[in-house]
Amino acid sequence: MRLGERKGLMHKQRWRVMFCNKCGKDNVEGAQFCASCGDPIAPVPGYPPAGRPRTSGMAIASLVLGILGYFLFGVPALVGLALGIVSLVQINGSQGRLGGRGLAIAGICVSSLFILVVPAVLLPGLAREREMKRGAACRANLHTLAIAVRMYRVDEGGYPPPYDPATGQGGLSVLLSGGYLSGPEALRCPDDPTSLSEYNATHGTNWDARQFSQWYSSYNQTYNYWGYERQGTPLERQADAEPLYADKVDRLGRPLWLEGQPTAVFPGLANRNAPDNTIVVYCPRHSRHLASGAREDLVLRLDGSVTPVSADAYDWVGQAAVDRPPSAE
Repeated sequence: MRLGERKGLMHKQRWRVMFCNKCGKDNVEGAQFCASCGDPIAPVPGYPPAGRPRTSGMAIASLVLGILGYFLFGVPALVGLALGIVSLVQINGSQGRLGGRGLAIAGICVSSLFILVVPAVLLPGLAREREMKRGAACRANLHTLAIAVRMYRVDEGGYPPPYDPATGQGGLSVLLSGGYLSGPEALRCPDDPTSLSEYNATHGTNWDARQFSQWYSSYNQTYNYWGYERQGTPLERQADAEPLYADKVDRLGRPLWLEGQPTAVFPGLANRNAPDNTIVVYCPRHSRHLASGAREDLVLRLDGSVTPVSADAYDWVGQAAVDRPPSAE
């Protein structure tokens, strides 16, 4: 092979010829415009551009941000996902001039994993923490109500009468109107979703927002004046209580009901001398957050204690806990 031919072959191996479709002139590979006529030159199919493709910076950033999302509460992962998608589109449309397709796909996968999986793991824990705080707020409300009820007993010689949902009178609502509470906050469980419209529709009332705020209490529904039915539903009238309590005694054998009237150990606030461990109210709205699996309610007693009671196994009528002597007068 002659020297000139060898040089020509080396030149062709180094530079693939690109042809101008308009004038037919040869142009070196990579040229975007024809050196003769200036017309744009389209790449020849099947021939990649010369040299090594440049790695997409956005693909690299996508992977890095996806990893950082696990340490910076997920915000970088959102940006990483967007960059990964954009970079993958650019790489696919670059005709080989851009590399890093694997990095872009990895960035998309890592970012998506955080966005989809990590919240599913964390959200239940956050919900439990929020409900624990609400349960603690409910306990604080119940403690406040216990103090107010005892103050009312000292001033009035008895406990608040049963609650009337039609008029808003009686029950724990009288503690606010009587000045025993500084505001209505203690009357409302944080987990109670009842609205004014819902209350009016349920009870046939026509209260306004002020009346609802002053008269409604989450705890009036379980206020223990005449005792409870076997499932824990408060009894509304004395006539309802007598059949259930007429033959009941406490652990010391003392009758809870005698001659048509509650005795001094009757576990209800109709008894002005009710024992200190008599239930005032209970709140069932936190049952699902307790770990036992059974229904457990937060129970407030006259002594101010708030404890969970296994509602399904508890003797709501007899209330075995009233085996202590009544308060001294």
